[in-house]
Amino acid sequence: MTESQDSILCVDDDNDVLELLQFTLGTHHVVHTTTSAIDAIRRLETTKKFAVVIADMNMPEMDGIHFLAKVRTLCPKTTRMLLTGFVELDAAVRAVNQGGIFRFLTKPFEDHELRSSVDDAVEQFQLVTAEQVLLEQTLRGTVIALTNVLGAAVPAALERASRLKTLADKLATATGFPAKHRWAIDVAAMLSQIGAMCLPTDLAEKFYRGADLTARESELVAEMPTLIAETLGPIPRLEKVRAILHLMYESSDGIDSTDWVRKAAEILRVAHDFDVTETRSGDSESPAFSLARMLSRRDDYDAKVLSALAQIHGGSESIEVVSVRPRDLRPGMVIARDVCNHRSQLILARGFVLSTTLTARLRHYPADQLPETVQVLVTA
Repeated sequence: MTESQDSILCVDDDNDVLELLQFTLGTHHVVHTTTSAIDAIRRLETTKKFAVVIADMNMPEMDGIHFLAKVRTLCPKTTRMLLTGFVELDAAVRAVNQGGIFRFLTKPFEDHELRSSVDDAVEQFQLVTAEQVLLEQTLRGTVIALTNVLGAAVPAALERASRLKTLADKLATATGFPAKHRWAIDVAAMLSQIGAMCLPTDLAEKFYRGADLTARESELVAEMPTLIAETLGPIPRLEKVRAILHLMYESSDGIDSTDWVRKAAEILRVAHDFDVTETRSGDSESPAFSLARMLSRRDDYDAKVLSALAQIHGGSESIEVVSVRPRDLRPGMVIARDVCNHRSQLILARGFVLSTTLTARLRHYPADQLPETVQVLVTA
């Protein structure tokens, strides 16, 4: 057996008891001992590889119940056992509730009873960890299977999902997103386009090409978040991923989510919208201009994530807002603020990229029906 599978940590301020535990258990297990609860906590923080922790009830630095409660927080899968000369009902209740005690060991103990109890504790640890490994492998296999089907049905959808995963990973790093939750962003990114499998083939092709859609086609595309939720609903352990995708596509109303789930959704929303903007603009614009279009709608995004995107894709090109006269507008400029005519009717919405044809039309628009200046985003 390896240390990570069956190492036992024994904590007692009595060296004689520790020597007895070492002698009795050492033939079948790797036994570590310490007389200090504080030292034991340091070891657990460093290794977190103990299958079982045995602690004495009465220790000078910290009693066994409080110590095992800390062990429960640090290493929730580790089996915890309490060694005591007697067990009062109140102490037993506190030990179970606070420390999640697997079993009490009453002193003096018989060798065979001690070995049997510790063997049961090790088996409990192995069952818990084996179940987690099985669930993780099952989940990983399910995600791979779904993405394989997506790639076969709608290759462009899988390509977008892969790009989202790459960009979201960069944004997560840049914004200091917790490493322990990064898996959820990766899985959410890869499953973010799974609803495309329910779209007609020709519509999916148009959508991922960035082509203009009819009103009915737009309605079908708008149903993708619902299709994603229905597809992922029956799969266990994807609750957080489903919440992330819901927050990414929809409003947060009615969603009970932790702070990191919301941050993950903000990261994916920025990555998704940037990819969509890049797709629609094609090769005619640099990433800086795609970024500029998003900056013109900065209120729609988390400021920290958008700033990270600017660092990643802004490159050496800086974007600034300038005011120009309508006759000085040029193709490629991005409208920074809505442009209305003298009747307050919208002519150009913020984020719109001026084309050659539209620029020419604006130059011939009656001057008295346009504002004196138009705010646009340009590269410095």
